[in-house]
Amino acid sequence: MADQGKWPAIGIDLGTTYSCVAVWQHERVEIIVNDQGNRTTPSYVAFTAKERLVGDVAMNQMSILIPRNTPIPTKKERFYTTSHDNQTYALLLIYEGERARTEDNNFLGEFELFDIPPAPRARSFTNDNTNDKTRLSSEEIERMVQDAERYKAEDDEHREKIKAMVALENYAYNMRNTIKDKKIGAKLAPASMKKIEDSIEQVIQWLDVPQLMDSEEYEDKLETLKSICTPIIAKIS
Repeated sequence: MADQGKWPAIGIDLGTTYSCVAVWQHERVEIIVNDQGNRTTPSYVAFTAKERLVGDVAMNQMSILIPRNTPIPTKKERFYTTSHDNQTYALLLIYEGERARTEDNNFLGEFELFDIPPAPRARSFTNDNTNDKTRLSSEEIERMVQDAERYKAEDDEHREKIKAMVALENYAYNMRNTIKDKKIGAKLAPASMKKIEDSIEQVIQWLDVPQLMDSEEYEDKLETLKSICTPIIAKIS
């Protein structure tokens, strides 16, 4: 809470569909935009083998539960984790299709989970899913399969772009947290601290552009940032 208006107060609205962060300062509420320049962020978290995806990136990823050609009726179970502390509700969107992004698949409906026992974030819960009667026709399924094969290269390229973007974003924010650590920050010369801070800020501003770049561009930015930060941090380690 703000102390008689002298200090800013930050509020976080963790909605079930979208989340928002705002700050009260200068006698007014200011919405803090996310790294894509949006005032709200989808309340989605997705996990790959190596990364954690948050927001729009997570929302646009498909997590396969029932593979194609599975005999029906069938029942599948998969473990998911909560995205914030004491989460008691989860919304799962169900799609049918072969593509990498949700927008390229057929939306079937929503699956709501209530009364999840409150616990620290990353608590596991399961989704038991049986085949629904609201399905595509065999012709529509065949068309989607053909689309998936036709656009496989495009989908693979999209996955590589997302992977490279997340790697750059994670490194930039992790490095920023590292130099903010009092023990590490105290060892850095002011010029070195400024050099790292400026480099990180340039990358974050570049990432704010709401457009997905080629994976090579993200990889080049990551290598450049590492070439600046790694030697400086290595000297004080």
